[in-house]
Amino acid sequence: MNNQKNLNIYLKLNDLSLNLKLILKLILLSNLLHPTTCNLENSQNFKANSTTFTLIPGHKSKPELNLPPVHTSKAFIADVQQDYFYVKHVYGHVVTVNDPVATINLLEPWEKDGCKKRFRAPTPVMSERFDCHVATNAGYFDVETNECIGNIVSNNEIIQQADSSRINAGFGITKDGKLAFGYVPHENLENFSQFVNGVIWIVKNGTSNIENALKVETGSSQATGSLRGFADVISARTAIGHNSKGQVVIVQIDGQTYKRGVSLKELASLMINEFDVVNAINLDGGGSSQISFHGALADYPSDTCPNDPDYNCVRPISTVLCVREQKTCFDGQKNFGCKNAGRCENGKCVCGKNWSGDFCGVPDCGIFNCTMNGVCGVENKIETYHGHSHHDFPPVCKCNPGWHGIECIKPCSNGTFGADCLNKCECDATNSICNPENGKCFCRIGVYGDRCDKKCEEGSFGVDCRMRCSCKNGKCDAETGFCEVDEIFEFQPVEVIPVFSLFSRFCLVSCSVSILINFSF
Repeated sequence: MNNQKNLNIYLKLNDLSLNLKLILKLILLSNLLHPTTCNLENSQNFKANSTTFTLIPGHKSKPELNLPPVHTSKAFIADVQQDYFYVKHVYGHVVTVNDPVATINLLEPWEKDGCKKRFRAPTPVMSERFDCHVATNAGYFDVETNECIGNIVSNNEIIQQADSSRINAGFGITKDGKLAFGYVPHENLENFSQFVNGVIWIVKNGTSNIENALKVETGSSQATGSLRGFADVISARTAIGHNSKGQVVIVQIDGQTYKRGVSLKELASLMINEFDVVNAINLDGGGSSQISFHGALADYPSDTCPNDPDYNCVRPISTVLCVREQKTCFDGQKNFGCKNAGRCENGKCVCGKNWSGDFCGVPDCGIFNCTMNGVCGVENKIETYHGHSHHDFPPVCKCNPGWHGIECIKPCSNGTFGADCLNKCECDATNSICNPENGKCFCRIGVYGDRCDKKCEEGSFGVDCRMRCSCKNGKCDAETGFCEVDEIFEFQPVEVIPVFSLFSRFCLVSCSVSILINFSF
């Protein structure tokens, strides 16, 4: 009896199990036919159109003669509000890149095909090796196998494409000179010259986008844990974005996972409020977060050294963002970009005699370069190849008025004035000096007139005869103003008195000096 009852219970449970399996299959089938809202819209947007990423024109200088600085960089200490009572201080670096389309490159680790060979290298080594002004960590990688993760495009070549099911924010530069931030479809990679995936689109259109990104992005690209935990943990961080001018902004924050640094929410707030960032994605961070300037590590690494745990060492990483001086010309294209017969060598213009500057467009007139008395310039300008200017005569010094000579170091001699001292003065040579710049006459005292050829009239004297005499007979020296007299002076007796008696109010001691007073003619 008991056996029969147990058998009935078993059969009922087995039927229930079959029913549950059937129900689960129906639910799964229903989801396949009608995906949930959580993934439907984002997945469709990702595959269907380009609204899932933002394209903006990159900042572009318009130099007439020379390029602006490649970047401006600074270290900073920022206050991050934790709660009402607590503010923490974070240390980091911010780099603002001019002309990002021409100056930013994504590099594979160590060398070309470095991802395929699964190499790793720290940013100081990469910076020195590839002549980077600035080098930061970029994409994620598998710390055990060294495999590069995500989509990678380097210098117009697609290095690797990730599985199409992987959705992570990326940064790229298109071949037509635009900056891209967000979820770029895999099939669009052929339009990019540089591209790398990060994890989490942290700033979108000037506001924090972290919560939206957490619903969409693939969490397996990072190794911290869950995607939510990855976003909330404090750690060292690296992010790349753009400001309202189209300049690229790179921010690196020092830290150590779980101990110091910032969360992604704090990083987004910092980039928006402090650095005018409009769009930004989060790159690899933690022990991989690092920044180097001209081959020197600038941040404080968080990984302990393998051979000495008492010290911290920089971690070898995979892909690197390299900011370097842009090429001013292109080899093999008839020296395109170099003016005035300059030649292109390794992307730089090598200028000929009498020319200098990034594009060989700055006239150079020798060792003194016209000193301060002239301007080096050219004339007879003609237009040639691709609209670049060329001059059929070399630059020469154009002297300022009052100077002449090849280097404008010789002043005009008296009697000449103007450009190259070609004009003759009309001043009276005996009574004046000619201004070498404009030819105006400077009269000697006692004469006046435009040519300084008129003597002061009776009763006047001084510069330009502007002073009046006070003599009784009205006659005075035209230069000094001294009165002229006919008779010989006769001095009256002079009374000598002690100074003390005259200045008794002011003298504190008896003076032994006498003063000569009361004289007349």
